[in-house]
Order: sequence, then C-alpha cells, then structure tokens
Amino acid sequence: MLHRCHLTSPKGGKNLKKKDKIFLVCIILIIILSALCSLGWHEYAKRQEEIYENVKELQRKTQELKDTYMAPYHFEPEVSIAENDAPVVSSPIGESKQVPSQNGFFSYMDADCITSKGTDQYKQKSDYVLDPSGIWTYDGRYCVAVGSYYTQEIGKCIDIYLKNGNVITGVLADCKDDKDTDSTCRQNPNGSIVEFIVNEPSLSRDVKKYGNCAYAYPESWLSEVDRIDVY
Repeated sequence: MLHRCHLTSPKGGKNLKKKDKIFLVCIILIIILSALCSLGWHEYAKRQEEIYENVKELQRKTQELKDTYMAPYHFEPEVSIAENDAPVVSSPIGESKQVPSQNGFFSYMDADCITSKGTDQYKQKSDYVLDPSGIWTYDGRYCVAVGSYYTQEIGKCIDIYLKNGNVITGVLADCKDDKDTDSTCRQNPNGSIVEFIVNEPSLSRDVKKYGNCAYAYPESWLSEVDRIDVY
C-alpha cells in the first residue's frame, strides 16, 4: 500500500518568514535613514563651507575698504606740537592755528548726542538751522567740534582754510574730549580734526558711505586743511 507523504513546514515556519520580513523592512529603513542623515550632513557641511567663504570674503572687502579710505588718514599718536605745529600766530581777527598733517577726513556726530541740559552746547541747539546737506548751522555757520587746542568756547567762530583755496565757515558747537584726541589735543585717531554736527537721516548717501562730511560738498570740501582761524 502506498502512503502519501505530506511535506510539512517545520513548526513555526510561518512565524520565521514573518520575522524575516520585519527584519528586512528594518534593514531597509536603517539604510534609508542612514542615506538621509548622510545627505543632511553633506548639505550642512556644504552650507557651513559657504558661510565660511562668505565671512572670508566680507573680511577681505572690509580690509580693502579700510586700506582704500583710511590709509590716507593714518594717525601717528606720538605727534608733538614741536614736530608738527607752529606757534599760534596773531591775526587781525583772532588766532591762526596750524594743523597736523593727513587731516582731510571730516567726521560727524548727530546733534542728538548733545544731551547735557544747561550747557552752552545744549542751549545753542534751539537756534540750529538745518543746511540742505544735513549739517546743522548756527548764525549762518556750520556747527563743528574741534579739540581743546583750538578753542573750548562755544560760539567761537572757526574758519577752516582748505589747501584747495576754499574756506569752511564754522562755529564751535561742541568740544572734543581730550581723551579722544592725540597728545596735542587736536586730532582723532581716524585723522579728523574737524567734526560736523549733523542730522544723520538727512545726510547724503556718500557722506554715510564714507563717513566723511567732505562728501557733503565734494567739489569744494574734498581737501586737506591748511590752517584754522579762531575768533
């Protein structure tokens, strides 16, 4: 008598196949996640490299601007009057004072920085008139600040004679702090000996770009200072 043989799977075979499927799915998920993580890390590293390159480029351009616009106004902190100045010379209208070299940078500050109520500087502000350039004027003269070497008397007339032959008529509207100027109390580290009092929002684009009020009237004011008369 022939007996039919029935092939049967080992007990639990179906469970093994199910486990194999789950294991295979897990492996696939792990591979996918690894690929995504790898791609994400690659993008992150690429982005960091781009940021690093942008920072380097910004630093390079900043140095170029500094070399271009500040080099002419290099400041020597050890300048002395004996080396770089002449004695005050009497003039019919007051005093004519010599100036240090490399002085064609005209800095500025906003009038809102003058906040000490009761001072002559603060009282003078009520009579300011704004020039179309964005520089404040007082009694028809440009409001300026200079070092104590020149004068500390608010309201003093200051005529700034430029080497190109032009004259800027100013009036002392504020005093530079001695700690911000050189040992002769005349010049700031950026080369400025004359600082204009301004309404910053009204300044021209070039004045803001270069930080130099000489660009308020570039055809007349882009020059170094020859001397300053105070009276």
